[in-house]
Amino acid sequence: FKAGGLQHMDAVVIHPYRVSPEGVDAEVAELRELIRRHNQGRDKPIWVTETGRMDKSEFAWEKGRGLFELGRRNIARYLVRQYVLLLSQECERIYWYLAADHLEFGSMGLLRGEKDRAGRYAAAPPYAAYATLIRQLDGAKFVAREAMRPYTRARVYRFARGAEEVRVCWATQPAKVRIAGAGPLTRTDLMGVDRALEPREGGVELELSETPFYLKGAVTAISEVDAGPRVYADSVD
Repeated sequence: FKAGGLQHMDAVVIHPYRVSPEGVDAEVAELRELIRRHNQGRDKPIWVTETGRMDKSEFAWEKGRGLFELGRRNIARYLVRQYVLLLSQECERIYWYLAADHLEFGSMGLLRGEKDRAGRYAAAPPYAAYATLIRQLDGAKFVAREAMRPYTRARVYRFARGAEEVRVCWATQPAKVRIAGAGPLTRTDLMGVDRALEPREGGVELELSETPFYLKGAVTAISEVDAGPRVYADSVD
């Protein structure tokens, strides 16, 4: 960038492979500031032309079968969180690696491998999670992160598509949020199953975990509920 390379670039390409997604948004934000510093304050599109994760964890009764079912579910959770964080930084394009398990890259594919016992190129959990993500956020723009406080555990990311709002919610440590709505609210899980939330006086409390879910409806207030011992030091900070 310092040598003038940005003037010859249509976009800046990154491959953010990470053990956990959280923190990738801060790194992309630093990259965007670096681009502006060397590009007269102007942005360049940021393309994520590879991102992915491999996890060969297995359920005990699956041992030796090579299906890595627990790992595939971990990757489904990872994919949604990684994409939401990258979308929150307005990355223009994002490509998942791999399309299907291949050679030593077991559990990494959206589809199973050619010789998998579950079936040739059968859909894996990350495929369904990806499809749900697309259905929920297609055409939506990131608006803001909500329910924040110092050293917050809750991660709530609000997107908007016209008048419709969609929130993606999770936490890497056990957490709760309290949500008040002006009408019916719908919670959609990682795989696309909808559940109506019963309105309650004072709001509905929802537990957050490493498995993201989507929240739709007219939310009037959202806040984090104290879920136990507070974090006194954040290694990212």
